[in-house]
Amino acid sequence: MQGPGTIEAAPALDLSPWAARSKLLTRMCLCLAGVSVLVSMVAVPTYGLAAHLVNNLTFVAVGTLIVRRRPGNVVGLLSMAHGSLMVSIVTLNLVALRLAQHSSLDAAGIAALVSAVLFPFSAGLQVPLFLAFPDRSRPTPAARWYLRVWELSVVVMTGIALFARPTIIVAPEIILPHPFVGRQRADDLLVIADISILVTVLLMFGTMPVLIRRWRRGGPIERRQIGWLGLAFFTYTVVATVNTALQPLGSTGGDMFLLVDSIGIIIPLAMGVAILRFHLYDIDVIVTKTMIFLGLAAVITVVYATVIGVTVAVVGAPSGGFATVPSIVATVVVAVLFEPVRGRLQRWANRVVYGERATRHEVLARTSAALADASSRDHADQLAALLARGTGADIAALWISDDGGFRPVGGFPTGRVSEPIAALPARTEVADHRLIEHRGELLGAITIVKPRTDPVSPADGTVLDDVAAVATLHLRRLALTEQLEARIIDVRRSRRGLLEAQDAERRRLERDLHDGAQQHVVALNVKLGVARTLATRSGHDELAALVDGLADDARRAVVDLRAVAHGIFPPLLASDGLATALGTIDARIPIDVRTDGLGRYDPEIEQSAYFAVAETLERVRFAGAERATVTARPTEDAISIEIEATRIPSSPDLSTVVDRLEAFGGSLDADPTAGIVRVDLPTMAAAS
Repeated sequence: MQGPGTIEAAPALDLSPWAARSKLLTRMCLCLAGVSVLVSMVAVPTYGLAAHLVNNLTFVAVGTLIVRRRPGNVVGLLSMAHGSLMVSIVTLNLVALRLAQHSSLDAAGIAALVSAVLFPFSAGLQVPLFLAFPDRSRPTPAARWYLRVWELSVVVMTGIALFARPTIIVAPEIILPHPFVGRQRADDLLVIADISILVTVLLMFGTMPVLIRRWRRGGPIERRQIGWLGLAFFTYTVVATVNTALQPLGSTGGDMFLLVDSIGIIIPLAMGVAILRFHLYDIDVIVTKTMIFLGLAAVITVVYATVIGVTVAVVGAPSGGFATVPSIVATVVVAVLFEPVRGRLQRWANRVVYGERATRHEVLARTSAALADASSRDHADQLAALLARGTGADIAALWISDDGGFRPVGGFPTGRVSEPIAALPARTEVADHRLIEHRGELLGAITIVKPRTDPVSPADGTVLDDVAAVATLHLRRLALTEQLEARIIDVRRSRRGLLEAQDAERRRLERDLHDGAQQHVVALNVKLGVARTLATRSGHDELAALVDGLADDARRAVVDLRAVAHGIFPPLLASDGLATALGTIDARIPIDVRTDGLGRYDPEIEQSAYFAVAETLERVRFAGAERATVTARPTEDAISIEIEATRIPSSPDLSTVVDRLEAFGGSLDADPTAGIVRVDLPTMAAAS
């Protein structure tokens, strides 16, 4: 039940209708593909058509697997729809061919026309398929605009195909009649329909900038997913271009793109690998090795061509027993250049795939500079970052030995490693570590974890050794710093204990004076008053005057005792707080106290602030100050107090005040020229 001021939560997105539709569409696509396969098995006239059939059945299979493993991913449904419709087009062409061979040209024309009308939408489904890859169910504004262009193009191309003369892909020489359009007009539109196929290809290529932009802005997983599709699409494009350029004249229909359809199977397979994340990170290794292989092939080709070309140009074409000399020379040159070239290509490919890495000398130089310039607390993170950059590690950490285990003191990425461990992780292909020791003492360790596709290499081990050697000094200094900080904390804690004991003794003395000596003096004053009254009644005037003087002395003694008790520990400080207690300080000189917004704080903080002000006023009074102003105000996490006096000694002895303040992290700054003493005291915890 919602209250009047309650905001109703937005209803959760109900995916059950979508899941039900996806199951229905899956069954429909599988049934359509199954019927098409059964019909196609009767007679597939060419190997090219068989390759085309297998290619599109792969889309159906991969789409089905994606729908089952990733139900919310629309790529699976689009892949199934594209594959099953393209298989249906092949089947309709085979049906049209059989009907034409049995002289049923009218029926064949209808089957071929249905195939042609389905083609723009079926083939064009690759556009939303690529735009939705790898898991974009909701298109971006740019993709939405591009889909509008695609939809308009599909409508136009479908309209042209509807009125163009139908043809059979595997037998374009068979002239089929159009069911309701004249032959001349249908032939004219057929030319436009053939040209419009290029529009589908261009629209498909137009999705690449969207994917490239997504690749540049994506995370590690999305970049590798798009990398799989990009590698497959690049390979398919190269093969299709070469196949089209070298296609012999006279090739027709199914035979013409046998190689293209055979290699096209890598596109749906790459999509499946990327979305299902099966060996997803192997894309880095594949791209690296492909770049090295292509680079070596290009170098070997250039070397052979150069050696043989120079030989022929200089001495002419060798003959007889010298015919093999150029090849031998070229082989020797390639053998000499192979390893240096391979090493350079390896470094270049790694830089392209894994990013820029620092060399061993750069790591050492930057590590030394970091240790020289940064504060000790910044060293660890900088060392880890340099180690990650020099080895290409995803995670790098610097550990310090602590109670038989290891505690992280720096890491890359910052904050990634935060929990102590009992033992270092084991060395694997992608993980390594080095212990850091100094004169037989274990100081700590450094660890790296690399991507699965970039195992630890001997060069990485060298960088680890170098960084471990440099980190020895840092860990030793860090350990000493921590020991010193621990010692400071212990000293501060003991100082606080002494101050607390001193303040407790102050409170005890104040109570003893108030409840003991002060009460006795008050009682004595009362008795002296009674004695004065009796002496006056009995006519002993001289005795009465003497008793009256003693009573005045007793009253002054009470006032002095109260002042002493108040100076030892003011009771108002505990009951009413710092602001009230500061106003009751008796500095024996005129003072103006301003407390702006002071609240209640921990008793130790209030006592330290009060006695710092009281003792400072005592020092400036002894220095000859005639007037003082005390201003106390709260800041974000401290109390700021300024004591301004007409005269402040050039070197005031405020060591006890400084000791008290430092015990609680405070500070005191005296400026005799300006006549100001500043006190800053952190508020450890404000009282409610």
